[in-house]
Amino acid sequence: MEIIITQLSAGLLLAAIVLLSRRQRGAAQKRVAAELQRGEETARIAALAQQACLNGLEKLHDSLSSLDQRTAAVERKLDSLMEAPLPERRQPYEAAALLFAAGHDGSRIAGMLDLPLAQVEMIGELRKILATGVKTNPEVEPPPARTAKRKAVTRSAKPRPQPVLLTDIVEPAHAANGAAA
Repeated sequence: MEIIITQLSAGLLLAAIVLLSRRQRGAAQKRVAAELQRGEETARIAALAQQACLNGLEKLHDSLSSLDQRTAAVERKLDSLMEAPLPERRQPYEAAALLFAAGHDGSRIAGMLDLPLAQVEMIGELRKILATGVKTNPEVEPPPARTAKRKAVTRSAKPRPQPVLLTDIVEPAHAANGAAA
């Protein structure tokens, strides 16, 4: 009987060892599956982050190209504003200076010549400045201030076109007014 109990105990022990090893294998497979799932989740999150980053970069590129186009348009507009006025654009300002010399009101001149009131008022202010005796003459340069002698830097002198100033428009009108008086 002891032999049967020993054999039965050995059989149960063997069955317990087999069941325990199967459980360990199952647990190991579950851990591997969980680690693979976590790895896949991490890869999915990384792919989503990469896609979001690429979308953000694409939007940034679009914004920068739009900003570049707007900047170029503003530069072209600024260049066109900085150009010297054409003779046909210069004539209304000369007429405004002559009308100011005749004593007309700024708002009336702006209405007659279809010019902005602010520009007509500037012409009137320039005429007043010229009437008070303050004269701006671009040909006359002030005497140079004494400075320490320095080594002369050789530069290639490129003549730059000078913009037409409102004073250039008002001065002929002032000269005509002064000659009439």
